[in-house]
Amino acid sequence: RHWLSDPESPIFYDKSAFFPSVQEVAKAIHNAGGLCFLAHAFLYSPQIPEKLDELARLLDGLECHYGTFTKEKKLFLTDYCDNNGLFKSGGSDFPGLDMRPKNIMGYSAGERIEYELAAPWLDKMTFV
Repeated sequence: RHWLSDPESPIFYDKSAFFPSVQEVAKAIHNAGGLCFLAHAFLYSPQIPEKLDELARLLDGLECHYGTFTKEKKLFLTDYCDNNGLFKSGGSDFPGLDMRPKNIMGYSAGERIEYELAAPWLDKMTFV
């Protein structure tokens, strides 16, 4: 993430031709009855605040609570969702106890991810 995916890195490798576009992914999620959220946005690009307006038209929500986010980043994303009609979510990044025993499901950086965060959008999903 810090070398191969960074366009400023001398060993950057552009893999974009091998993956569908953001537009194609969002369309596939919506066609399947799902909601499209952007997870851990600040890990992809430090310019994410400037890119959110462009992405927001494709999204249903943002992951506002993630373990590495500062309080300021959480507040920025929460306010962005509130001001732009997007749903909010949170992630514990829990791949299992064997891989990350300190990441507890339902918590983000030690803070409980409350059910009320997801309640507004859970009934909007179509389960097949």
